Amino acid sequence: MKKRIAVALTTLCITLLTGCGMSAKMEINPDLSGTVSMEVDTTSEEEKQIEQYMNSQQGSTAKTYAEIMKEMEFTANGTKVLNGKEHNSYILSQKASAKEMKSSFLELTGDKAVMSIAQDSQTSTSQIDANMTSDLDGLDGYEIVISFPFQVAKTNGEVQADGKTVRFDAVKLVKEKTDRIYAMSAKAVAQSGKIKVSGVKNKGAYKKLVTMKVSSPGVITQFRVNGKAQSGNEFAVKKDGAYKAEIETEAGTKQTVIFCVDRKKPTTNVKNNKVYKKNLKITFRDKLSGVKRATLNGKKIKSGKTIKKNGTYTLKIVDKAGNVKKVKFKIQK
Repeated sequence: MKKRIAVALTTLCITLLTGCGMSAKMEINPDLSGTVSMEVDTTSEEEKQIEQYMNSQQGSTAKTYAEIMKEMEFTANGTKVLNGKEHNSYILSQKASAKEMKSSFLELTGDKAVMSIAQDSQTSTSQIDANMTSDLDGLDGYEIVISFPFQVAKTNGEVQADGKTVRFDAVKLVKEKTDRIYAMSAKAVAQSGKIKVSGVKNKGAYKKLVTMKVSSPGVITQFRVNGKAQSGNEFAVKKDGAYKAEIETEAGTKQTVIFCVDRKKPTTNVKNNKVYKKNLKITFRDKLSGVKRATLNGKKIKSGKTIKKNGTYTLKIVDKAGNVKKVKFKIQK
């Protein structure tokens, strides 16, 4: 089920470029298993656009839109009029185990549910992703309706008459830069608390790649790193640099964590094993994490110090991430 749903969602992303109507429905049982249903409504013109895109992909076989939908197990469901235009309707309905249902959410328990609607900033590179937000005005509608196994006490969607079903207007939420949709029971709301961060510390500097993890007894509604939304509650650093993480919960609690990953040693103008025939002005720096301390023959030294006496010297520079630069030199005038 998960694979077919994933393929279907990929095509749904493509349809964002064409302005069709979409809806996704989930019914979650008390044991967290459930049913996932999708409906896609497209005009004949939109179907041609999707056909052209799909058939232009490398290795693809020419297929009609109806064949593409049938391959993903969608069933034709007649026609309907949306915004004054006739649309062909296609539906997909599948049962999901608790494991499969949980895979669609960041968190899913008997008291709360959180789902990301943000593009993953670490993997999202396609033209579709780049155009997704700018083309929202053309959509004929995109909604997500979820029936939860608890009475909903707090959500960023619209609670329906039964108190358990919530409608999320995906177009509106994405325009408002909402990264995640959520629903909570009264019990979950009562447990809302502080944000917990692991893997990094505020103002920390690290000499190896790290993974930042965030959690909360409540709901994390926003997790951004250097301004980019994260689709999960983890951020794996892949390269050296300075990072600013911003986390917010549904209760309004906010936390900012600034850290850096620096795997390079500090730099200095002093050459290892070199003999200098005159006074030497020692300079050193570390561009990313900064210099923590420096010693010359075991005694603290600041950048800009001039050495005038003949002798053998050892300069040791340590940056804030723990990288060490060590050079030996002589002054022999």
